[in-house]
Amino acid sequence: MDEQEANYSQEVGSEAGGEKGETVLVVDDDPAMIASTSALLEDAGYHVLTARNGEEALEVFTTDSEEIDLVILDLVMPRMGGEECLERLLEIDPEVRVLATTGYYIDDDSYQEIEPKLKGFIPKPIAPPILINIVQRALRA
Repeated sequence: MDEQEANYSQEVGSEAGGEKGETVLVVDDDPAMIASTSALLEDAGYHVLTARNGEEALEVFTTDSEEIDLVILDLVMPRMGGEECLERLLEIDPEVRVLATTGYYIDDDSYQEIEPKLKGFIPKPIAPPILINIVQRALRA
């Protein structure tokens, strides 16, 4: 992340809620994506938990569900994919706030099926200003 992006993240986070220390669970099988997304969110004032697949996400969410304000969930992962994980998260907490993300094409039928269950969608690669903006909107929804 360059200095301008970092400054933008910090400005946006300090203006609109990251300073409250909301907790975001980032679920992605790509370690670089977890690292960059976590850094952006932390720079904006959010507390970040991570998981590398759907199974880990369910473990973390079950343990810390009272603390987690938002889940950013990759839809395409090995072991347990994002769509199954989303369904299981909703079984645990029907009010869970989830943002989906993927770098892969998702056909219209699949997206229309899961879209009502989401607070938004973040396309990959994730642009820092867009990430922070969508996170803030999802937390305020």
